[in-house]
Amino acid sequence: MLIIEKLQDQDSYTNLERTIASYFQANVASLNHQSAHHIASKLYTVPSTITRFCQKLGYSGYPAFRQAFWQEYTYLQANYQNIDPNRPFAPSDTDYQLAGKINGLYQETIQDTYALLDHETLERCITLLEHAQTIHLVSLGAYTSLAETFQEKMIKIGKNVLLQDRLDMAYYHISPLTRSCFILISYSGENPEIIHLAKLIKQEHQDLIIMTSYGPNSLSALSNNTLFLSTREHLRNDLGTFGPYISLLYLLDILYCGVFKKNYKHNLQLKITKEENFQRYRHTNNPLIKD
Repeated sequence: MLIIEKLQDQDSYTNLERTIASYFQANVASLNHQSAHHIASKLYTVPSTITRFCQKLGYSGYPAFRQAFWQEYTYLQANYQNIDPNRPFAPSDTDYQLAGKINGLYQETIQDTYALLDHETLERCITLLEHAQTIHLVSLGAYTSLAETFQEKMIKIGKNVLLQDRLDMAYYHISPLTRSCFILISYSGENPEIIHLAKLIKQEHQDLIIMTSYGPNSLSALSNNTLFLSTREHLRNDLGTFGPYISLLYLLDILYCGVFKKNYKHNLQLKITKEENFQRYRHTNNPLIKD
């Protein structure tokens, strides 16, 4: 859950905590330059109260909270300047206007996902996949078709990828006898069964890559190898799973290309040879796609 969402969800807060949460929201742009002592004086309380509230939000203290909140704020201010990912089109739009807005949404989603990439994390993830004897891709619901596409591409360059749509079976595939890498996909990062599976994978010392929403969540806390999906769409209050879907497709393609690049000539020859042998009768009269 994003910090801003935690500050907005004030049902469990005391009156003073609501005041602090409201102050943080109203002053997010300048908060990075304010100390706990300064805020306490503004709210007629003491710095330790500010510290305890930040600890309630999951941080060691005010400085850690301030840094994380500033990073989140700058992320939310970047990209998506023209399209609301939760309401990307309106009933009054013409079909061509709708097409233009979805075009803009896709472009902004890709840019947003790219901005969230950490170079070192990406390198680690690609290296783990390169050296894995078996890759287990755990995905539920709407993302399963994207997982199948990733599996197909990887198989064509000789990588063994197994899709796991049953979490219990994913656990039974954990084996110390093979070098496996597990990829867990969860937009919310709070699915209790996937979190439990991630903990079991860690206990067995298997490699783990997580793909989830940006911001603190229970799943991303379990691995340093976390790739963040574009995090603009709500879990339910949206018009469809547009952003996370495109974001995941983009990240999976990056991982595939990264593994492909590690042994480019071999993988290219392997892919071409297998496709020429299997698809020898496939043809087209379209010069744009003809080999």
